[in-house]
Amino acid sequence: MKKLFVILVLALAWTVQSPAQEKTPLRLVQTVSVPGLARKWDHFGVDLKSHRLFVTSEEEPTVEVFDLQTNKHLRSLTDFKEPHNVLPFPEMNKIYVVDGEASEIKVLDYESYKVVGHIPLTIDSDPIAYDPATKYLYVVNGGREAKTPYCLVSVVDTATDKKLADMKLESNRLESMALEKSGQRLFVNMTGVNSIGVVERAPLYSRGRRRWCDLRSRAARRGRLQGHCNHSDQARSENRPPGA
Repeated sequence: MKKLFVILVLALAWTVQSPAQEKTPLRLVQTVSVPGLARKWDHFGVDLKSHRLFVTSEEEPTVEVFDLQTNKHLRSLTDFKEPHNVLPFPEMNKIYVVDGEASEIKVLDYESYKVVGHIPLTIDSDPIAYDPATKYLYVVNGGREAKTPYCLVSVVDTATDKKLADMKLESNRLESMALEKSGQRLFVNMTGVNSIGVVERAPLYSRGRRRWCDLRSRAARRGRLQGHCNHSDQARSENRPPGA
């Protein structure tokens, strides 16, 4: 069976628009046939520097790599259990793959695709949101597959490949997240409780081996988010403002 890869022209992403072009709808420009693939694809990751598109598949745990200039399938990456999201970091010479079933983020070399690191999470890691200003990656994990009534939003420092903190949200299922562009809020689709969570993000501070963060959370339904953080180094954790 053949899997068809559909390429759409997204004017906002790929070209500089004139005012007359702003209302132009999406336009199908090419369909790429990928022989032998019959997989359910999940998320895309785009690498503009190297003109690559990464596509994850859950059912057959692979990450497919396409050339955006030639629209050809380059290769299939298979060292995963259930890949969900993929995020290239060309400036740091690495690629992140969120492997939900493996309960971790796998760190791949940017050129060779070899696994060069692991960032432990809990099971069913999936949705992500990335803040380029801080280089922090927010990753949803836990919940139903972990058999807990809550999910975690883990904060990962992509510069060091270390998990800094876990934010506990009282819902066993979370979907998409979005970062506020004009402020410090993180919006979370809390599908398990039919609510939109609003997390006020604050910087993570470090003094020697002690770390703390001030995470204030609220939701459309009161009591669904808890404003505390659990640190991956198991150091003492407190809710303190900067300078306390």
